[in-house]
Amino acid sequence: MPLANNIDSVSGTISRDLPARRVLVIDDSPLIRQAATIALERIAGFQVLTAGSAQDGLTIAERECPDAILLDVVMPGMDGITAARRLAASESTRIIPVVLLTAKDEAECRDLLEHVPTAGTIAKPFSVAGLGDQLRGLLGWPA
Repeated sequence: MPLANNIDSVSGTISRDLPARRVLVIDDSPLIRQAATIALERIAGFQVLTAGSAQDGLTIAERECPDAILLDVVMPGMDGITAARRLAASESTRIIPVVLLTAKDEAECRDLLEHVPTAGTIAKPFSVAGLGDQLRGLLGWPA
């Protein structure tokens, strides 16, 4: 994605607009994918890719190499834990930070984090208005 140059008409300085971060949302619920897309694209300014299954998400992650993955824990077929492990084991996706999206309680999340390579968790239901800031905070991305 090309960078855009902007010239400030007052100072004459050139600034670069960085490309938007790309986030892959993997969740079997169309409503969660839609809410996350609104939160991350329209409110936070990210580019959003979505997948309705872990297997589709792994394929998209390999092909697109997003900046981060927001991954549901409980899904039919392959669950998010297995998907996170596969992402970490693959040479082409291991550098992508994974944030688990879960309805599990805090104690269960702590247990998950001990056994799964992730950057953190975000609880469901999440705040649409605050999801982008939560993700930025977990990943250390500037606002």
